[in-house]
Amino acid sequence: MVVPPIRPGLTFHKGRHSHSTWLAEDGIPEVARRARLGQKMKGMGRVYDHVTREMRYQILQALEARWWSSVAALLPNERPSQLRLRATTLVQALTAP
Repeated sequence: MVVPPIRPGLTFHKGRHSHSTWLAEDGIPEVARRARLGQKMKGMGRVYDHVTREMRYQILQALEARWWSSVAALLPNERPSQLRLRATTLVQALTAP
């Protein structure tokens, strides 16, 4: 079964670029952005910079704000019937050691 794209022309690769750009716009440190995308820091940053719980929490807050902003932009008939986000579970997952 072939599922049509949500948006024509949108690829996984383009989604990664958008995701990284959003995180940069939201002030997420480079080390946390790279870790989120599965990349490593280059140079001395690789030695000295590490992702902290606070950085993971900042990512959660930034992405959740974008989520709710996009939901608010939908017309009432476009909204899924249940839009509950289990923030507590996400916070625990993102702030785990």
